[in-house]
Amino acid sequence: MPAERTAPPAPSRHEHTAALAATIAALAACILYGPAVLAPTSVGWMLHGDPAQHLVGLAHFLAEPWHWPPGAIHRLAPATSIVFTDSIPWLALLLKALHWPPAWQPLGLWLVFCHAASAALSALWLRRMGVGTLGAGSAAVLLAFAPMVLLRTYGHESLLAHFLLPGALLLASRPWSRSSPWRWGGWLLLALGIHPYWLPMLLPWALAAAWQAWRRRQRSGARLLLQGGLIAIALWACALLLGYGIGQGEISASGLGFYSANLLTWLDPMDWPAFLAAYGRDPALGAPWSRWWPALGQSTLGQYEGFAWLGSGILALALLCVLHAVWQALRRVRHRPATQAPRAALTVPKSPATPAFEPPWIGLWLGAGLLALLAFSPTWGWGAHILVTWPLPERVLHWLGVFRASGRFIWPLSWLLALTLCARVGRWRGGGVVLLLALILQAADLSPKLRELHARFHHPVPDSVAPLRAPEWPALLTRCQRLHLLTADIQAGPQWAPPAWLAAQYSASVQPFPSARLNPAYQAAQAQHIAALAQGQGWDAHTLYLSWPGALDPSLPPRLREQAQRQVEATTLQLDGYTVWVPAPCAILHGAF
Repeated sequence: MPAERTAPPAPSRHEHTAALAATIAALAACILYGPAVLAPTSVGWMLHGDPAQHLVGLAHFLAEPWHWPPGAIHRLAPATSIVFTDSIPWLALLLKALHWPPAWQPLGLWLVFCHAASAALSALWLRRMGVGTLGAGSAAVLLAFAPMVLLRTYGHESLLAHFLLPGALLLASRPWSRSSPWRWGGWLLLALGIHPYWLPMLLPWALAAAWQAWRRRQRSGARLLLQGGLIAIALWACALLLGYGIGQGEISASGLGFYSANLLTWLDPMDWPAFLAAYGRDPALGAPWSRWWPALGQSTLGQYEGFAWLGSGILALALLCVLHAVWQALRRVRHRPATQAPRAALTVPKSPATPAFEPPWIGLWLGAGLLALLAFSPTWGWGAHILVTWPLPERVLHWLGVFRASGRFIWPLSWLLALTLCARVGRWRGGGVVLLLALILQAADLSPKLRELHARFHHPVPDSVAPLRAPEWPALLTRCQRLHLLTADIQAGPQWAPPAWLAAQYSASVQPFPSARLNPAYQAAQAQHIAALAQGQGWDAHTLYLSWPGALDPSLPPRLREQAQRQVEATTLQLDGYTVWVPAPCAILHGAF
């Protein structure tokens, strides 16, 4: 007789809760962002600021053939990779393998995925901590749209991957097994291929889990060191493959202490209109992060990087936990015998068949606390005032400058704090209802900001530029496979982005390109090259030259027009507000016009 088939195991209640939370978060994200962001063919919402760099870098990477290393981008100058265009390397490699069209953008769908994944993993962790379905689902959705997460929707798609943090806590809450090192290794590799900042955020928690395994004698120290060494080699190899070693820019940059976290960051909803005004933008376009809480001020304009306002819902839970702890302490003093041991603050519920295991709480809090010290930087701000500046050697400051936006390292401690508060409250009798009320309170407090974000993504984004529409562009970019952007500062505005993005669709190279860690020497060389063109030197007969109003000194365009006509018999065109110098071989020999 044939062997009977065994039915697959039914999904646990934990998985059902996670799926429900992910579905609610995904639907909420779709409503928030709207079809203009989710449609792959819609790119207008990305042609501004940092998103333009991400979009153009991804488009050129998808348009190029495979080469070595796989993450390099050859048609952008200076040499760069999907790492330094912040184009989410793992996603870019997957799309390239699937032959995703360069004219399409996947980042709107990525935003939805990040919210859904954050909700799912948060719900799984909370269920493991003993929180019921209602409480875990409500808290998970609340955290998936926390203010520190929503801030990244303004243009840092790769930094929206906050799901990595509850996922790491979920790994830390599992007993150590043979597969644990490889689970941690895979999670660290995933972080490395999303954005460089995520890896150092997760590494302390991975070390805490390994330390717990060694302390409990679940694994020997030698075995853990060997496995850790193999993971380190894999991380190094993947970093090279993704393109971390490409480029000539300085790996350390200025800004440490400016892009920091304020000591009051968890209590400060930040004055967003004032922030916009300080950066020369219309303050009327920005809604506050809280309807009820006043802004406390920040000591530098760069402390938006360390923005970790918890929101009214989480702060209400913190207040309840404090009141509950005081009430419990008073009750123990009155009624409990002095010899009775205090109850653990947060434990993992266990069945009789489950061996005793506690997550490495000390290691998790210690690791997150050390990262928070890095987030505060050597210059501590207390509201609008500088509290103290700690003197550090110049060499140490140089190495810390590798992660100059140090304020982001406040996120692990913020997530651990918020999840712990939700777990504590969720395990009370009626805690699920309390967490649902906290979600409603948080949504009400954030409602002005949510309306602003909804309007932002359903209408043309402020400061964005339109894609190119003139019918001459395809012929020009097909015949002239090199596009030179003539501008004194490529990072001054988004006008470079539409022609650079369109060039990817016709396999044309672009220079210069504002990648991360742009070498100042390269920018100086570009300025010298423009000066040489104005003197009649360096013109190439197979390169399109393009500029726009405000890109150059007003005295240069007439001289460039004259020299272009004289050196390469160029035709000057006005297309979509850009000035284009078309050399004669492109316009005549190839019949572009």
